[in-house]
Amino acid sequence: MIMHLLRKLLVRGAAKSPSLRQWSGSSTRLYINASFPFLLSRPRLPMLLSSRTYEAEHLVNKLPKLQKIRTLEVSGIDKDHPARKTSPSVKITGVAMSHKTGMLEVSWKEGKTDIFPYVWLRDNCLCPACFHAASNSRIHPIKDLDLSTQPQTLQVLEEGKQLEIVWTDGHRAVYPAAWLYSHAFNETQRLAQARKFRLNRSYWGAELLKNLPQASFHELLIDDSALLSWLQQLEIMGFVLVTGAPAEPGQVRRLAERVAFIKKTHYGEEFTVKAKSDPSNVAYLSGTLQLHADLPYYEYKPGVQFIHCVVQYEGTGGESLLADAVHVAHQLKTLYPEKYSILTQTPVDWFDKGVDELGEFYKILQIPMIW
Repeated sequence: MIMHLLRKLLVRGAAKSPSLRQWSGSSTRLYINASFPFLLSRPRLPMLLSSRTYEAEHLVNKLPKLQKIRTLEVSGIDKDHPARKTSPSVKITGVAMSHKTGMLEVSWKEGKTDIFPYVWLRDNCLCPACFHAASNSRIHPIKDLDLSTQPQTLQVLEEGKQLEIVWTDGHRAVYPAAWLYSHAFNETQRLAQARKFRLNRSYWGAELLKNLPQASFHELLIDDSALLSWLQQLEIMGFVLVTGAPAEPGQVRRLAERVAFIKKTHYGEEFTVKAKSDPSNVAYLSGTLQLHADLPYYEYKPGVQFIHCVVQYEGTGGESLLADAVHVAHQLKTLYPEKYSILTQTPVDWFDKGVDELGEFYKILQIPMIW
C-alpha cells in the first residue's frame, strides 16, 4: 500500500522531457553538498548537459536573475575581527543581569530586547585569547569553561556600540552591538543566519517543464557570474539543464572542476552508462529505468550528479523523468502521516553487489527510506 502511494505521488509530480533521450555517455558525481537526494529527499542529482538545443524551447521562460550569495571574507585580524565590525544603526541602550536565570537582557535603540545566556556569552568571547579571527574559530578550551560563570560588571561603551563584560574569574570581554544583534536568539535573526548558509528552496511538480531552469555550458566555463547564478538555481530548484556541451567525452570533468572536487566511488570518478550484454546494474539495461536516486548504500552520499548525453537515442522511448522527491515527501506527510512515519523510522537494507571496470564490489547500508 505504501509503495503504491509513493508511486502515485512520484508519477503525478514527475516532469517529462521529450527531448532528453536514453542516456549513453559519461557521467560524473560531483560532491559539493553534504545533503543527498535520497529516495524521498531533495533530488540534488541530475544536472543535465545536452549537446543539442531543447526542442520545446518556446515553452521555456528562463528563471529571473537570482540575487548573488553574499560572500564572507576573512583575511586578517585588523580588517576582519568581529570586534571591529560595527553598525551605526545598531546601538545598546541598556543591559540587565538575572543571576537566577543565568541570562543577560540587552535593550536596543529600536525598543526591542533580546536575552543571551551567560555561558553562551563567555564561550563566544571575541578577545585574542579566546578567538582566532583569521580562521573564525574559538581557541579557548571547552574543558576550561566555567558553566556557572557570571558577569561581575557590565558597561556600555562607545555610545552603545559595544558591551564590556568583566566575568567573575576576572576575564574581560568586549562584544560589538552589531555582532550581538545579528547573533540574537529571536526568530528573525535565526532566519537571517540560516539564509547565509542555504537559499530558500522551491519544490515542484510537472509544471517545471514550462519554466525549466537552464544554463549555457560555454558561459559556465568562462563567466563566474553565470557560474554563480547556475549554482544558485541548482540550490533552489535541485535541477538545471545545461545546453551547448560538445558531444564528446570529458566535458563533465571540465565543468565539475570549475566548482569542486570529484569524489571517486566503486564505479570510478567518471563512468560510461550504456547497454551491456552482461549488466551488473539496471542502468546498463536497454529497458526503462524507473525514478530512483543513485548510491543510496553510501553513508557519504553525492550532493550533485552530472549526466552528459554524448549519444542521443533516436528511437521510440528514452524520455527522461525527473521528480522532486522532497515535494513528494511533503505531500505524503500531509496526506498520509502514519505511512510517512513508517518510512522515516523503519530501517531498509540498501546494497549494490556486482562487478564493474574497477573490479568486484559489495556495498551495504541500513537506513530508512526517508532519511
